[in-house]
Amino acid sequence: MDRAISLSKDGINRWQQVQLLPEGTSLAVLYGRPDQLDSVFLELDGIRYHRVPDTGFTMLIAWFAGPERLVRLHNHDPHIPIDQKMIDEGIEEYLVSAGVSAPPRHHCWYQRIPETHHSREDFYASINVALRDADPDDTANKPNELTRLLPGIVADLYTAN
Repeated sequence: MDRAISLSKDGINRWQQVQLLPEGTSLAVLYGRPDQLDSVFLELDGIRYHRVPDTGFTMLIAWFAGPERLVRLHNHDPHIPIDQKMIDEGIEEYLVSAGVSAPPRHHCWYQRIPETHHSREDFYASINVALRDADPDDTANKPNELTRLLPGIVADLYTAN
């Protein structure tokens, strides 16, 4: 529990440290249609940032990746789901139960994945494999239990570059 408390103390500041991109920053679509948010990415100074899916687990991974690997945009998209409030509440509940402060609402979050991974899906698959290796009995299946495993896994994936 001490770890959860320490995670929470700097959580709000950590989310606020993520670079906020100006309105009108152009997005590109990796594949599929522009309304398929999972395929959206942006490039800044030759670095590709992939859209972080709206889930508590992926936002927890983004939090452990750190503000230096994230950027954000205000979310004014008229095509966002009507149930975005429920999605945000689910993410907030997940992160709070992990001991991490919730990110500011009304933003789209983008994460630079390690260069050793070809896609965002490959990156998340590597995390899931590492979680199974670190916890073969699958005992860490709650957000607060994942906080003892994810920091090292995420750090290892980024240092493997």
